[in-house]
Amino acid sequence: MKSILILISFLIIGHLYSTAQTFNNAYSFQQGTNYNAVEVFEVGNKYYIFGNQINEVSRPFCFVLNNLEEIVFYNSPIEISGRISNQSHSIVHQLSEFISVGSKYNSESGNNEGLITVWNYNAELTNTTSLQPHAPLNNLELESIFSIENEFIVVGFEYSIGINFPSKIVFFKLDNNLNEVSRTYATLSQNSVPYGAALNSDQQVVVAGRTYNDFMEPQLLQILFDSNNQEIQLTTIPFSENQIILGMLVKPDNNILLAGNEGINGQLNARIWEAESTSINDWFEQDEQPNEQSQFRGITQIDSSNLLAIGFADSVGVAFGYLAKTDFEANSIWSRKIRYSDFESSFLNSAKSTTDNGIIAVGITQEFSDYPNYSTLSIWVVKLNNQGELNPEGVTNVVNSKQYEPSFVRIYPNPGNVELKIAGLDNTASTFVEIYDITGRLISTHTFQQGDVQVTIPTAHYSKGSYIIKITNGHQISRHTWILGA
Repeated sequence: MKSILILISFLIIGHLYSTAQTFNNAYSFQQGTNYNAVEVFEVGNKYYIFGNQINEVSRPFCFVLNNLEEIVFYNSPIEISGRISNQSHSIVHQLSEFISVGSKYNSESGNNEGLITVWNYNAELTNTTSLQPHAPLNNLELESIFSIENEFIVVGFEYSIGINFPSKIVFFKLDNNLNEVSRTYATLSQNSVPYGAALNSDQQVVVAGRTYNDFMEPQLLQILFDSNNQEIQLTTIPFSENQIILGMLVKPDNNILLAGNEGINGQLNARIWEAESTSINDWFEQDEQPNEQSQFRGITQIDSSNLLAIGFADSVGVAFGYLAKTDFEANSIWSRKIRYSDFESSFLNSAKSTTDNGIIAVGITQEFSDYPNYSTLSIWVVKLNNQGELNPEGVTNVVNSKQYEPSFVRIYPNPGNVELKIAGLDNTASTFVEIYDITGRLISTHTFQQGDVQVTIPTAHYSKGSYIIKITNGHQISRHTWILGA
């Protein structure tokens, strides 16, 4: 099969291209898998990007950028086949850890079960927990996780075998060690489709979705749950079949904002609606352009008074990432279109405010190859100022001008015994490996000349236990935890 080209793009310098900002100077490399970004976080001067590798199986990943200059850590554990949910609130940052929720396939039962993964600041997977569906043959998809006082609330959807619509909303209450304390269920009517979950100002879980009345007319479904995850309120509001919801946010007044698109005369227009107790109203819409397709896929609060809607716009067959900043009164502050290059579609997946009053955004570029009906996904990361601009005149350090060659080095088997293999090396550079025990004592060093994409280190003479593997491959440094003889 033809090699798959994956571009992991670390923004260099942007310029205005028509009404969009285009950044197209990046390093590319060949890697036989796709990458789809889900979420981005800022901690210190580092940016943590989470998502899923997509090959024969899906695997979660985390990589860490040092101030947009270089990858300092990367991990996509080969022992985990599963995915992080692409719903909002699928990851929480707790103390020095990130906790993500999603699902994985159980080959023994033949169904999907809930998956919780815990990552430290070195992008290392430190813990995994599985949650089982209520019925043995059902499928469970975990969608959102919330930290409330000294416990976690995880919201999932359970699907009956052979049915494409979830039959139950499942609420798990977990302690600080991610042990299940309790679970409750809310049964959904046939053909109901939840959009997602969020917390309101009273720390109650709100789930919004679509359902149908007895006349098969679409209704907006809102379900409110108390602190014990018991259903306390269910409302339905007439809704248009042409209104598609992809994201949600609860305002401080507990009204729900719904982000998506509305189909009008064959054209998709990005919209945000506000759902009150008995009605749903237009709240914000993109400035429409002739023959332009647009969509909001999410909405997030970036400070005490402003929101950021993210999505895409497409007017010439090539999509742009789309950002719109508003206040809580739906007043437009600015909107921006950005993309990776003039010839490939770019989609925004996540954006957050940064400590220096800027915005960090992560998205994907979809590149269509000449292989029939095939396309690949690549990741790009961009830093904007508070006006949503790329490297504008008079603003410094908005993006870094250093070109960097990303590497996705991995170690295996892990746990291992007689040898340690290191793969994914840049064969144009030499490699230096340092092995430390768990106390930080240097055990051994190994040097390999350029030309190898994989190397092997004999380890049969090492004592059983945990080790830190530091790998310097050219300009790139990564650290990995490795267990011997487990």
